[in-house]
Amino acid sequence: MVRIKTLLKLVTYLCIATGYASVAPYVEPYYAVSFAVLAGLAVTLDFTKPPRIPRWVLNCVSVGVLAYSCSRINPDYLIEPILNSLVILIAIKSLEDKKLRDYMQIYAICMFLQHRLQPHLFQYDFHRLFLSALCAFNTFTHAPCVFFS
Repeated sequence: MVRIKTLLKLVTYLCIATGYASVAPYVEPYYAVSFAVLAGLAVTLDFTKPPRIPRWVLNCVSVGVLAYSCSRINPDYLIEPILNSLVILIAIKSLEDKKLRDYMQIYAICMFLQHRLQPHLFQYDFHRLFLSALCAFNTFTHAPCVFFS
């Protein structure tokens, strides 16, 4: 029998892989390597139970990544720094000891990564579909966790 927590982790990593795969051709090489290392470390930490990295260390690294990305934004180079920082932020977020809030943040970042490639989807229909998909995904993944915990 598969535990609900294991299934939730697998769905989360599948969501991360899908989000990254949708933007992989546009990510700079050193960000891609950093993402691969951090994601591999996150999977290892999730499925083996060594001591976790303190949340404050990960938060400081995240702020540093955001500051560096913001310093690289200019009118000619606007989307790429944001995209690169989102890829690293999702990898850092997967390193944390996850609670319900962390899973929702990971799913939201994945949706932003997938949304970035479709500029024609800034229409009202997409936003209605996006919100309904987010609510349905939240309900179907976390209702069993709440019910069985």
